[in-house]
Amino acid sequence: MTALNYTIDFDKKYATQDWLGTRYNPEATEFRLWAPTAQKVELIIYRGGDKCIYPMQVINEYGVYSTKISGDFLRAEYVFLICHADGTEVSTVDPYAKAVTVNGERGVVADPRPTDVPWPQALVGGSLVGMAAPSPSVSADKAVSSVPVTIPVIYELHVRDFSIAENSGMENKGKFLALIEKGCRAAGGVDQITGLDYLKSLGVTHIQLMPIADFSSESVDESNIKAKYNWGYDPQNYNAIEGSYVADLSDPLSRIRELQTVIDILHENGLGVIMDVVYNHVYKPADHPFEQTVPGYYFRLNQDGSFHAGTGVGNETASERWMMRKYMIDSITYWVRTFKLDGLRFDLMGTHDYGTMNEILLAVRAINPHIIVLGEGWNMPMALPEDLRATQRNASKMPGIAFFNDNIRQLIKGGSDDASSGFVSGAFGAEVQLLNNIRGGQNIAEPYVSAGQVIQYVAAHDNLTLWDKLSKSRPGESEDTRCKRQNLANAIVLLAFGTAFIHAGQEFCRTKGGDCNSYKSSDAVNQFDWERVAKFSNVGLYLRELIKIRRSIGEFALTDFKKINHIFKTIVAKNGLIGYKILLNAGCEQGEFSALYVFHNGREEAAEVFLAEGMYKVLVRDQKASVDGLADLAVGGGAVKIEPLSSLVLLKLCRDDAADGEGADKLPWFAKAVGYEIFPYSFYDSNSDGYGDLNGVRAKLPYLQELGINLLWLTPIYDSPLVDSGYDIRCHDKIAEKLGTMEDFKQLLIEAHQHGIRVIVDLVLNHTSDEHIWFKEAIKSKDNPYHNYYYFFDPVYKDGKRYPPCNWKGFFSESAFTYVPGLDQYYLHIFDKKMPDLNYTNPAVLRDMAAMAQRYIDMGVDGFRLDAISHLSKDLSFSDSVGEADEHGLVYDPSRFSNRPKLFDYLKKFKELVFAPNQIFTIGEVGGGCSPEDALKYADRDDGCINMVFNFDTCWENGAFWSIDKTDAEIKPNVVNLKRLFRRWYEACHDRAWMPVYWLNHDHPRVVSQYGNVDRRFESATMLATVLLFLYGTPFIYQGEELGLSNVTYDSLADFTDVGDVNFLRSEGNKYGEKELIRFLRRKTRLSARAPIPWSKKMIEDWKKHAPLPVYKPNSRDFAFNEAEQEASAVSILKYFKAAIGVRRAHTKLIISGMTEWPAFEDERIFAVRHQLDSEDLLMVANFTGEEAYFEPVPDINFSEYDILLNNCPRDEAAGRGIKFCDGKLNLPPYAVYVFYKE
Repeated sequence: MTALNYTIDFDKKYATQDWLGTRYNPEATEFRLWAPTAQKVELIIYRGGDKCIYPMQVINEYGVYSTKISGDFLRAEYVFLICHADGTEVSTVDPYAKAVTVNGERGVVADPRPTDVPWPQALVGGSLVGMAAPSPSVSADKAVSSVPVTIPVIYELHVRDFSIAENSGMENKGKFLALIEKGCRAAGGVDQITGLDYLKSLGVTHIQLMPIADFSSESVDESNIKAKYNWGYDPQNYNAIEGSYVADLSDPLSRIRELQTVIDILHENGLGVIMDVVYNHVYKPADHPFEQTVPGYYFRLNQDGSFHAGTGVGNETASERWMMRKYMIDSITYWVRTFKLDGLRFDLMGTHDYGTMNEILLAVRAINPHIIVLGEGWNMPMALPEDLRATQRNASKMPGIAFFNDNIRQLIKGGSDDASSGFVSGAFGAEVQLLNNIRGGQNIAEPYVSAGQVIQYVAAHDNLTLWDKLSKSRPGESEDTRCKRQNLANAIVLLAFGTAFIHAGQEFCRTKGGDCNSYKSSDAVNQFDWERVAKFSNVGLYLRELIKIRRSIGEFALTDFKKINHIFKTIVAKNGLIGYKILLNAGCEQGEFSALYVFHNGREEAAEVFLAEGMYKVLVRDQKASVDGLADLAVGGGAVKIEPLSSLVLLKLCRDDAADGEGADKLPWFAKAVGYEIFPYSFYDSNSDGYGDLNGVRAKLPYLQELGINLLWLTPIYDSPLVDSGYDIRCHDKIAEKLGTMEDFKQLLIEAHQHGIRVIVDLVLNHTSDEHIWFKEAIKSKDNPYHNYYYFFDPVYKDGKRYPPCNWKGFFSESAFTYVPGLDQYYLHIFDKKMPDLNYTNPAVLRDMAAMAQRYIDMGVDGFRLDAISHLSKDLSFSDSVGEADEHGLVYDPSRFSNRPKLFDYLKKFKELVFAPNQIFTIGEVGGGCSPEDALKYADRDDGCINMVFNFDTCWENGAFWSIDKTDAEIKPNVVNLKRLFRRWYEACHDRAWMPVYWLNHDHPRVVSQYGNVDRRFESATMLATVLLFLYGTPFIYQGEELGLSNVTYDSLADFTDVGDVNFLRSEGNKYGEKELIRFLRRKTRLSARAPIPWSKKMIEDWKKHAPLPVYKPNSRDFAFNEAEQEASAVSILKYFKAAIGVRRAHTKLIISGMTEWPAFEDERIFAVRHQLDSEDLLMVANFTGEEAYFEPVPDINFSEYDILLNNCPRDEAAGRGIKFCDGKLNLPPYAVYVFYKE
C-alpha cells in the first residue's frame, strides 16, 4: 500500500458526514466504509462456516462504499476486502465495528441500544455545609443524567487488578461483573469487604476505568487471559469492548450486555463511570483498520513516509484531519449514548488538536450535559503546531475540558520516579505555589480559566505508586511515618479546589514493589492486595472521611476563580506549613458554620498557628478524620498545635462562644480588635535605601504580635509619584518601587495572617495621580473614553481673562481647578493639582474602582480604610461659594464637596458589589465636618454602607490646626470639651454603630506633643495610651505611638517638604515671619507622624547616611526613645503599651458591651470612664494635665474592693498598693493614670 500526501484539499474533496459502519434490522443490514483511495471494496461475511463475498459500490463522490444485504445478519462475522491503487489487496476489520470476535479478528453485526434502566438520582451531588446542591430533576425516560455531581471525586481503577487476586472473594475474577458483586469478603482469613460494597464504601462519585475498548491480542490474549497482563493502552478496535473482561466470550454481543449491566448497577449504587479512551495512537499502525482502509490518512507521517512518533509509542493519529475527527466524534458519542457514560478520560490528549476536542465536548454534552471530559495535556514532540495542540498551555482555548495538574503532583511528592521530594516528604520553599494550586490551579504556568479545568491528583496508574514514591524519597522510614506522609498527600488533594482524583490503592498504601511502569508486569505486581487493604485500614478510613468532608462542603463545587478567591483566604504559606480558610457562602444566616480552616504541616515537628477566638468543630487532626467531628475546640485567640506530618481541619461555628461556654459573644472581630496604622515609607527600612518597605513591615510582624496588635492598616502601597506620600496613585495594580513588589505584598499578607494579624489597606477612591493612565488618556481629547472619568470644565472668561468655573479653594490652600492648555479645559482637584478627582457620576468609574478593590480582596486583604470617602460626591452646580475670599478670590467651603447626599448612593453600590459579598471590614475617613449623626448615615449597623468612620473631632481639640498666631504655651487641650466630644460620639453610636477611637494618624501631630508633655514623656504618653485603650470603640494606634514619639523640631523652613506645608508656605508664607511659620509648622506638619521610626541608634545613623536625605527626615528629639533601648529597659513606654493592650484585650467585651459612665465629667483635669457589665466593673481614672489632680469617687466606688490592673505611677511601698488619698479623694500626680477592676 502506498500512502498519499494528504492535504486540506483532500479533506475538502472527500470528507463526509455520512454515517459509516453497519445499520442492522431483521430484514436487511447495510454496510458502509469510507475508502476514497481504494480501487475496489468487497464485503466478506462468515456465517455457520460459510463465507460469502458481496461487492460494494461507491454511493457518492466522497468515496463511501456501501452494500445492503437482505436477511437477518445479527451476529454475522464480517471483514472488508480492499484493493488499493498499487494493486495491494488487504482484508480488514470494519473501523466502526461495534462487536468483534475473540481477539478482534473480525467484526460482528450488532445492534447496540441503551438499556431501559433510567438514570438514578443517587448520583446527585450534595452538600451539608454552605452552598446548597442543585435539586434533582430527572425524568424516567432520560437515557443519561440531567443532574450534575457537584463535587466529583474520581477513582481510577483497572478492571482486572480489582478482582484477579485469588483471595479477592469475587467470583468473576478479572471481569467487569466483579465490579458489581455484592456481599463479597476477602478469602483466607482476611477480614475485608470487597466487590461493589468496597467501591461504595470509598465514597467516591466516579469510577474511571482504565481502557476497556478492545486492545491488541499481543497485549492480552482473550483466549488465554492469564498468559499476559496489560493496562490496555494498545487500541485495536475502538468501538468494540475488550473481551478479556467479559465472562461469556462465546457470544460477541455479551460484551455489550455485560458492560451495560455493570454500568447500570454502578449507577444504581451512586457511582458514575468514566471511560479511559486512547485515540492518540494504535498498537501496530500498519495492521490497523485505519491504515488498511486509507493508507497514511489517519496518522501523521514523517517526510520519508514513516510514522511520526511524538507520543513515544511508535505513531500518532491525525485528529486535525476531517475524517479522523469525524471518527473520534462518532466513536465517542456511540460509547456515551449506548453505555450512559459519565465521563471521558483522554490518554495523551495533547496529541489531538484543541478544535477536535472542543467539537467532541459539544457532541457529548448534547447527550449528557454534565459529562466530565478530562485528559493528559502533556506537550510532547507531536507533528502538530504547538498552538493547535490540546495541551495545558492551550487550556484557555478549551474552557470546558479538564487537565491533569502535574504541577500540584510535583509539589506534593516531587518527581514521579526519582528520589526527589515534595512538600509531604520534606522539600519546602514552594508553599505559595502549592497554595496557588490548591486554589484551583491559579497563577501557575498553565493558563487555566477555571478550577473546573483542573484535575487535582498526586498519583495515577503511570509511574510509581504514591507509597513506592515516598519509599524512594525517604528510604528507611518506618511504615507509621510513611503512612503520615501518605495521609498528608491525600488530604492536600481532597481539600483543594478542582476535581479530586485518586489512584486505586492510595487508600491502602498500594505498592508495586517499586515497579514504575507496570503496564505489562504480572498480576502479582498489579493486583489488589486485600491483606494490605485490611492492614492499612486506618489510612483507608482517613481517606474515606476526607472524601465525606470534601463532599459535605458545598464551596468545593465552585470552579469560577473569582468566586473561589472571594472565599479563599491564605493564613500561612512558608517553611513546610500551609494554611487557608474558606468562607462558607451561606454564612451564619443559613448555616451553622462560617468558615472551613485547613492546615497542612509537612514538618517533622509540630507547628503552631494563630486562630481567631471562637468555637470550632475539629474534622481532621493527628491522622484522624470525621465528617461528624472529632471534638469541639474552644480557642481564646491564641496558638493551636498541628502535629508533625499531619493536617488540621476545623469548622468555625457561627456563634462566637466564649471558651467556658457562657453565652454568645456577638461582637464582630473588628469591634474587638486593636488596630495599628503603618506608614510604610518610614516604618522600617529593610534594605538600607532610606525608605521603609513592605519587607520591613514583614520583619516587624513578630514585634506587632508581641505588642498585642491584631489589625494592621497600611497607608497606600501602590505605585505613586509620591507627591502626597502615596495617596496620589499612578497604578493601582503595581506596588510602589520603593516599597517592594506585589509578591512582597502577598507574602506580607500571608505572614501577617500567620501572626494572627488581619490587614486592611488604604483604598483611595476620590482621586488618582495625574500620571495615572486614565488621566493621561483623559487629557488627550474631549472624545477620549476616559475624559469623563474626571471632572472637566470649559473656562469662564471675564474682561478677556480666563478663569476656572468657580471660586472653590481646595484643602491644600490653592484653587480646586487647574487648566490644561491642550484641552482648553480645567479639571477639578480638591487636594493637590497632581491629584485629579474622579467623576462618580460616570458609572464606569465606580465599576472599575470596585473591580480594582476586588483584586486586592482576592489577594487576601481583610478590608479597606477608605481615604477621603466623604468627598466622592460634589455640588454639581459648580457655582461660586459664598464667604470670605482670599486675595485670589478663592473661598474655602468644604461643604461643596463633602458629605453630599449622592455620596451614599455611590457607597451603597460599592457595598453591593464588593464590601458585602466579601464580608470585609471597611472604615471611612470622613473628616472634621462630619457629625455623629452624619456618621450613622455611613455606618449604621442595620443599613449603613461601611462598618466605621474616622472623624477628626478629637484630634484637633486644642486648636493647633489654625494656630499660627498663638504661642506654644497657648495651645492646651480643654479636658472637659475633649470628654464631651468622646461622650457625644459614644452616645450617638454605641447602640447603633461601631466606632474607632484614636489620637492621631499619618495626617496629624504626635499626641505626646499635642495633648501630653514632651518633658514628661513617659507619664503623659502612658496616660494617653491608657485613656485611648479604655474608651468605647476599636482603638487604633499609630506607628511610634507606643514609643512616645513627638513632633519634629526642624529648624529650617526647607525641612518642611510635605505638600501641604509647601502649598501653605506658597499662599501664606509672606504674611508671617520665619519664626512664627516654623513654630506653627512644627505643631501642624504631617511630617511629625511620617518621620522614620527610631528602632535603634544604628538605624538612626543609617537614615542619616542618605544624601540627600529622603523626604522623611528623622526626628532628632526622639532618638533617645528608640525601640531597642526601650525594650532593654525595665520600665519604658513600650513595655507599658504591651501591658495596657493586654489588659484591654482581656476586657474588650466589658468595654464594648457594657454600660459606660463618665465620672467627674466636669472636672477640668480628670479624664475618667467606667464600664459595667453584669458583675464586672472597670474604672479608668487619668490626670490629663501637668498639675496634681484629685478624683472624688461616686458613692458606689470603694477602692478597697478593686484590683489595680494598670498604673503608670512609681509604686510607693509604704503606701501599700501605691495609691494615695487626700480627704477621701484619689490623689493623682501629673499625667497619672489608674485602671481599677472588680468582679
